[in-house]
Amino acid sequence: MQRACRSGQASAIRLLRAHLPRLAGQSRDGGGWQTGITVQEAQFTLARDYGFETWPKMMALVDGKAGELVFADSIRKILELARTEAARRGDREVGSGHLLPAVAGEEMRPVAGPLLERLGATPDEVRRRAESSVSAGRSQAGEGPFGFRRSQFGPAAKKVLEFAAAEARGSGAGVVQCEHLLLGLLKAPDAGAARMLESMGLRYEAAKERLTGRASPQ
Repeated sequence: MQRACRSGQASAIRLLRAHLPRLAGQSRDGGGWQTGITVQEAQFTLARDYGFETWPKMMALVDGKAGELVFADSIRKILELARTEAARRGDREVGSGHLLPAVAGEEMRPVAGPLLERLGATPDEVRRRAESSVSAGRSQAGEGPFGFRRSQFGPAAKKVLEFAAAEARGSGAGVVQCEHLLLGLLKAPDAGAARMLESMGLRYEAAKERLTGRASPQ
């Protein structure tokens, strides 16, 4: 953030001006801002951009989760692909309907493909149906501090991730894996992805038994 400010990157400067009153009316010179920004100002700006009042409040949440579950690299990749999909469609929020195409996409085929086939579905069919179910919105995705278009994760996607974490915790796993995310997609009642998967004959109870070997508790 500091380097972006000094080099005069327009997207970083817009973000800083939005959150730092002292910079709101300051003009740019040829090589960036003469005053620059402090580490504390950069931290504050990033915290506000992620929806927290201060950097310490954001870090308190992160630190509180540090000893708990972690996301596997495959999940992090899916989240990145889902955010890219939402931005491509011009959607402000990442929803469950963006997570599902990311799971069934070509890049995740080696990981998610065998899991979907175990459920009796092909990745191509899942992605085709998922893409057709996500309506293209207006171009409202926000631009990130370094020039990337950013779509925030909406309530439905967050609920899916909460269910995925609960599945991992319930199985005794310390890492949230792709199978947990698939179960989270099926379990979230308000998620459009769950309804779409159910239309393909996929149900949470049967999926849990097929993916984990354990039946869902009644």
